[in-house]
Amino acid sequence: MFAAIMPPVKVTPDQLKCSGGVIVERTCYKLPRRVGVKLSYDEAERMCIFHGGVLAQLPTGESYNAVVTYTKRMFSIDSIDNKERDFVQIWLNSVCQDNKVFLRNGELGYASWYPRQPAQLVGHSCMGLHVPIKPEAFPHQVGMFNVNREYTGANFALCEFSLD
Repeated sequence: MFAAIMPPVKVTPDQLKCSGGVIVERTCYKLPRRVGVKLSYDEAERMCIFHGGVLAQLPTGESYNAVVTYTKRMFSIDSIDNKERDFVQIWLNSVCQDNKVFLRNGELGYASWYPRQPAQLVGHSCMGLHVPIKPEAFPHQVGMFNVNREYTGANFALCEFSLD
């Protein structure tokens, strides 16, 4: 019996640093998993710091689309955590002000709003991302939303890690 010899797979240093995540423009995005736990904004920030990153922002349409695709891929695995879940909500590190998204540095950020968002409520300045993970679960209802920092409906923190 002969075994085929496969050429070695070339893995870049960035791919090693971002294992289990997605890379967009020298930034690694990852969703650290905590099964069955919902997080406040402050807990999400602490989780990312614990993992060596910061709570992520999505400055471009490219980063937004890559993270949505990555999230759907991460949750396409048939696991106990996913059986009862139609969607996930993810904390982001951006601010909603006057119906616009602002990044940490104060620059205008990218926004693709969830239907009927942004909410016009006082104190709803924190940002989240709603991603359907089952094809039958309203696949067009994907997008960003704004809530107050005490909201505990988000299941995950999207963390970012610089590759520079």
